[in-house]
Amino acid sequence: MKKLLLLLFFISMSMLYSQQLEITQVDRDIISLTFNGDWQKADSIVTVELEKNPNNPKYHFLKTYVMFYSRSFNENGPRRDYIIRLTKHLAWKGIRIAENLPPTTENKFYLGYLYSFLCRANIMEQEYWIAYWNASKCQDYLEEVIEEDPSNNDAYFALAVIEYFPDAMVTGFRSFLAWLGGMSGDKEKGMQYFRLVANNGNMFKDEAKLGLGIIYRIDEDYEKSLERMTELYAKYPNNYLVKYFYKSNRLISFINNNGVMFLEEEYNDLREKYDIETARDLNAVGYAFMSSEKMDVAYTVFNTNLRLFPEAANCYDSFAEWYYRKGDNPNAIKYYQLAYDKLPADTTYNAEYKPIRMQQIQDRLNELRDQ
Repeated sequence: MKKLLLLLFFISMSMLYSQQLEITQVDRDIISLTFNGDWQKADSIVTVELEKNPNNPKYHFLKTYVMFYSRSFNENGPRRDYIIRLTKHLAWKGIRIAENLPPTTENKFYLGYLYSFLCRANIMEQEYWIAYWNASKCQDYLEEVIEEDPSNNDAYFALAVIEYFPDAMVTGFRSFLAWLGGMSGDKEKGMQYFRLVANNGNMFKDEAKLGLGIIYRIDEDYEKSLERMTELYAKYPNNYLVKYFYKSNRLISFINNNGVMFLEEEYNDLREKYDIETARDLNAVGYAFMSSEKMDVAYTVFNTNLRLFPEAANCYDSFAEWYYRKGDNPNAIKYYQLAYDKLPADTTYNAEYKPIRMQQIQDRLNELRDQ
């Protein structure tokens, strides 16, 4: 009889703590606004919800979510260093609250994602060992969520990131740290999780589609990347990151299918016809072909970009990189110096990044001149 009562107790406790995620329309609006680059409106909504529910981990997570993506999805978002500091502050605040609440499935879910944003902030500051520790905490919580609620597909998104990127992209000493931290990952499992969330997710469905689009781009599968980005761009036309990948993927696909000479033939109509707003649009296309070792195509793209935007330092910087990779140091020096000279007056660079890039160019010039 005692054993039966004990069994019933554990079953009742499991039922008490296991619960499906409650996602409201307000929650969806916050995520949708953030994804469409309107982080300030999203932040105002989540701030109201936090005032009404100060101890609800969901709204601490959503506050962290909004602020972390405020710059990624809107080019005029807050400074990078501010986002890192604020992400850490907001994530830790939410974690402290959630870890003092009953260990429900829902609380574990938001704890997992708060640790995931903490991990991302650590990576942005190159705090890799701390990042792996926080990723491990994220993984532990989300694996418990899946065990308690196998239908929670959103729990797989952070696990997709944890599995895919250490295996696919982390190298050298960081790879050793990842191995030590038990975070060496499994690329194929990560892709499986990304697809699961992209097809069946709720909160992170579109984020998973964006992740897949970026992965396909990295793998130079431009058609698949364009397919994902076209879908997202139609839904979120103001998302800076989505727009950037959509426009460059579209041009890359067009060049692959029709050749590069249309850039010369349609030069006078390029900006309007292909929505080329700044030098960054064609610059991304040129670098894609350069990374594929299609140097002649890259040259034509960079040359067209320079003609369209003769005052943009980025155009000269890209030409310098092209010559550098070809082993033509005199021309590389010439164009790096032109890029350096153009940078102070170039308004397309934000004030935060401009001095960093100037120093990088100066270092490269010193390196080339010493050879």
